[in-house]
Amino acid sequence: MSKNAAAPEVTSPEPEVNSPTTPPWLWTIVGVIVLVALAGGGIAGFEFGRQYEREHSTGSCAYQDTYWLLGASLVDRSQEVYWENIAVDGPADTAGIKEGDRLVAIDGEAINTSRQARNILKGYSVGEQVNLTVERKNRFEQYYIILGHIYPCPVAPTYPPVIIAPPPQPPDTYEDARLGVYYRTIQSDDPFAVNNGALIITVWSDSPAENAGLEAADIITKVGSRSLTRSYTLADALDRYSVGDRVSLSVWDHRTGNIVKLSVRLNSQ
Repeated sequence: MSKNAAAPEVTSPEPEVNSPTTPPWLWTIVGVIVLVALAGGGIAGFEFGRQYEREHSTGSCAYQDTYWLLGASLVDRSQEVYWENIAVDGPADTAGIKEGDRLVAIDGEAINTSRQARNILKGYSVGEQVNLTVERKNRFEQYYIILGHIYPCPVAPTYPPVIIAPPPQPPDTYEDARLGVYYRTIQSDDPFAVNNGALIITVWSDSPAENAGLEAADIITKVGSRSLTRSYTLADALDRYSVGDRVSLSVWDHRTGNIVKLSVRLNSQ
């Protein structure tokens, strides 16, 4: 071999480096965290979607905050509120409310806009009974509705309202369902301490009159600031007001013989 020949290059192997390994239990913890995050995000997204649908859906089965309680939609027309999209066998339909009826009052409170109605109904829950005053063909009717649950269209079971019929009307008396009384107008030869007014003959059970404290033998002498006479009767005076209005009555109390002031909220006719 020549002295000038290059010696073969010898490379030594690099030392092995032991890389650290991830413990299996750590991967388990990471997996659990990921699953919890995904589940939480899914639930939050679902609830947000339901809320958005309630606020923005349209159509005959829209999940409106009144539709799911009433089984019907309330719409505004010329500063009045009307019933539409009444679900068959829903709460409104079961109570007897018809398409195109006008909503006048909820539990005696006069309604002017659908927003006002929705705000009132937010205070009720499924299964509660609500008294609704409805106008149909210029007649006012009372309906007791059991609030149901519709989503998007099926209706929870509802029950027929319990309606208390007025007592039999005595002869020679007038009826006024707005107060819930039978009465007669005082005549000049009647032996009473007052000369004019409406003598209460019968007070209906659970009526506005009973709730205000009126009793049989009391005499209504004024409605508002105007006195009753034989030519300006109780019916004439109440005709100046609407269903749901709160009216001041001056009443001769048969128990004390004094004139007292009472406030009453009118019912439907």
